Amino acid sequence: MRIPLVADGVVVKFADHVLLRDFALQVDPGESVALMGPSGSGKTSLLKCLVGLAVPSAGSIEVAGSAMTGISAAKRADMRRELIGTAYQTPDLLTEISVQENVAITLLFEGVGRDKALSDARRSLASVGIEHLAERGVENLSGGEAQRVSLARALVRESMSLLVADEPTASLDGANAVRLAELMTGMVHERGIGAVIATHDQRVADRCDRVVELQMAMAQ
Repeated sequence: MRIPLVADGVVVKFADHVLLRDFALQVDPGESVALMGPSGSGKTSLLKCLVGLAVPSAGSIEVAGSAMTGISAAKRADMRRELIGTAYQTPDLLTEISVQENVAITLLFEGVGRDKALSDARRSLASVGIEHLAERGVENLSGGEAQRVSLARALVRESMSLLVADEPTASLDGANAVRLAELMTGMVHERGIGAVIATHDQRVADRCDRVVELQMAMAQ
């Protein structure tokens, strides 16, 4: 089985300031890792590198055995589309279309047939317990429901190996935050994928298999 994520010797800079120095992390199949640390410690910058939206100043990143570093932006985008699911603090759902279509939309844009895209979307919605909301408009969703739709969208590809989430529970109350964290980690275990979840919430971190603490880089 392919290892979802291997990062080694990663250095992240912003202007002349070093955010991360010699960062290393391996995430195994079925493992969820909580990424914690103070604001400014580089969590979001690191996540951008992990998904190929940014390039580290040094070091290597592999997703499912394929190099994310040392390749073109177009190839990074292909890897991100095929292998990585992302979830953020704001679900960014489209109000003009249904819940099911929001989950299917990336597949539709990539040329997947409508019937298959909608079928895959409904399957993903069922996996997070909200298939009954498939035909609903997103403006009628609660905050917790909207985040579940976002998670279903992140998990819709069967080929994905890595879930990357940036403060996905920050806008939720305590009970819904815990429910979403348990749902994410449960899906990671069930599907044998890996997850990196940046969070400030200890209750979310407690649901993960492991916690990695980022420290503020002292040297420039």
